[in-house]
Amino acid sequence: MARPNVLAVLFVGLFLVGSLGVPEPVSAEFCRRVMPDHARDVRGYTFRARITDIRLEGNDPSLTYITMAIEKVYANHDSQRLRAGTNIEVYSNPCDGFGLLGLEVNDEILMSTKFLEADDGPGTWNTAVWRVDGDRLRLALLEGGEFGKIWFTADRRIAKADTLREALALVAPSAIGMPDTATEVVRNSRVPAWPALLAGVCAFVLATLALHGTRSRQDRKLG
Repeated sequence: MARPNVLAVLFVGLFLVGSLGVPEPVSAEFCRRVMPDHARDVRGYTFRARITDIRLEGNDPSLTYITMAIEKVYANHDSQRLRAGTNIEVYSNPCDGFGLLGLEVNDEILMSTKFLEADDGPGTWNTAVWRVDGDRLRLALLEGGEFGKIWFTADRRIAKADTLREALALVAPSAIGMPDTATEVVRNSRVPAWPALLAGVCAFVLATLALHGTRSRQDRKLG
């Protein structure tokens, strides 16, 4: 009976180690009211603009239409309509979160998104919007308990970028003469390494003690 107990302890230890390293599940991309996982997730179209109009249309669900006057383009993947001096309109449904960032008419913004031309508009998981206040930037975040968890990654560089140069280095590095490697994914783990190591050590110690106890009982029987 002792050997199954040892195997059970080992199994529990391995399960703890594995579960600590497994990423948390995220919502499907078509309904994901969360912030971007990495800076590279918002690359493709980067521009500075002023919001000129916000309106709601329809019911169940309502769509939020946001009109922006483009002031300067830093990255334009393949859009024919994204040019300085023009207006561009994007829309958001309640599922993508973009219309829930608290943007207001006359806000000056720096926006970087991966899917500007997508039929369903930008979502917060593939878009970063910074409010511009003089020389400083502040990332617009989903806030409030109704959103639950909004970050599923330890890569928070876009949230920490508070100057134009810092933001462009992450989402449009070529605009300031930096290589694309500036947007490589940060490899830091969602979970610190020491809990997993501790769980493994505990499992090993428990298994060793159980095995030692088994051998001691067998020795006593033989004696």
